[in-house]
Amino acid sequence: LQERNTELGDATAEQSEATQTQTNKLREQRALNKDFKAVDTKCKTLVGEFMMNLCGLRKVRGELAKFSQGSMKPEKIFDCVVTDWRPQECSASCVGGKQLLTRAVSQLPTLGIKCPPLQMVKKCNEIPCPVNCKMSEWSKWGRCSKECGSGLQARVRNIETRPDFGG
Repeated sequence: LQERNTELGDATAEQSEATQTQTNKLREQRALNKDFKAVDTKCKTLVGEFMMNLCGLRKVRGELAKFSQGSMKPEKIFDCVVTDWRPQECSASCVGGKQLLTRAVSQLPTLGIKCPPLQMVKKCNEIPCPVNCKMSEWSKWGRCSKECGSGLQARVRNIETRPDFGG
């Protein structure tokens, strides 16, 4: 009976921990989805504005080329072209680190658009660090429930720190 009570206690503790972990993960997922939607909307707006500006720039460049004398011919105008961003390692595995992104010039400009920045630092791994469960020491054994024969004797320990964020 004592063994079964111990197993029941352990299973109940595991179930409680799993429920708490699930609740925390769902809360974290909702927050991440909300943040993603906000950033995604902002990104789409900025890309749209950039594309409109680029289109306008090409129209202006074409009109200038029509009226220029020699040096501004469209085939002589080259904009700066850069490679895709190459991310470096994040400086931290959790609680927010910094990540350096670099890119290189693949075509230098000639009378065209100057090169954009070749380095950028962004935030990364902004998730909380795992917190491991910490238990107190076992108490001393309690009194036996019977003076002779099959009795029960128990001892307990407390959760000092509950696990969180996958700990």
